[in-house]
Amino acid sequence: MTTHKKFLLCSFVVALALAGCGAQEETYTENKKGLEAVSEAVDTIQADFPDNADAKGWLLFPGTEIDNVVMQAADNSYYLRRDEKGAYSIWGCYFADYEADLTASGPSRNTVIYGHSSLDDETEGKKFTELKKLNLFDFADEHRCFYFSTRDASYVAEIFSVGYWPDSAQYLYADPTDAAFEDLLEEAKAHSIYNYPVDPGLDDHIITLSTCTGNDEERFVVMAVLHPENSSDIGAGELTVNETPKGA
Repeated sequence: MTTHKKFLLCSFVVALALAGCGAQEETYTENKKGLEAVSEAVDTIQADFPDNADAKGWLLFPGTEIDNVVMQAADNSYYLRRDEKGAYSIWGCYFADYEADLTASGPSRNTVIYGHSSLDDETEGKKFTELKKLNLFDFADEHRCFYFSTRDASYVAEIFSVGYWPDSAQYLYADPTDAAFEDLLEEAKAHSIYNYPVDPGLDDHIITLSTCTGNDEERFVVMAVLHPENSSDIGAGELTVNETPKGA
């Protein structure tokens, strides 16, 4: 574990779990707001990208500046250094893995979305840099969900893993077999710096956010279960620190 990561973990203060009707109502209200926001954002796709079939959805993460369109090309290189309009950009844009199904028949079992970030676990900056705020326990405890929409559906994404993975790891595949998916879910728990009260299974679909770190051989990865927009009782339960995460 790097010194910086140790510092962040040592600074954690374990908060009380959300409990009671008041907390559940607050969670429901926040999820409703998030879903409304991404649903409205899809209208922006239609307005700003009417003729660009690469604009497939919208990603919104509360407490950060992550609130923008998700692109998808025929490979994972095209948008690496291009913005949403296709112009060169060192920061690129948010883009889904080329194998992910973001059509009306989707989503894939595992929707992977990539984005650049500042290095060395900085928590302020462009694109996916602010995902690393999840290294801070209080932020992670207060932000259990984010929101994702395709052109056809909106989802509450309930986080179940935050951690560091080897580059080119098994989380990259869109539609793993049952056995591979079970292994992936177990590895996700093992790599997570927290123990989330969320237990995804074979019937679930997940979303994976992947970004770079200061180490060329590892990625910072956030994984969440995709829930339909009419779901309830999401984002509750006690969050604790995993003292021995893989990859940290």
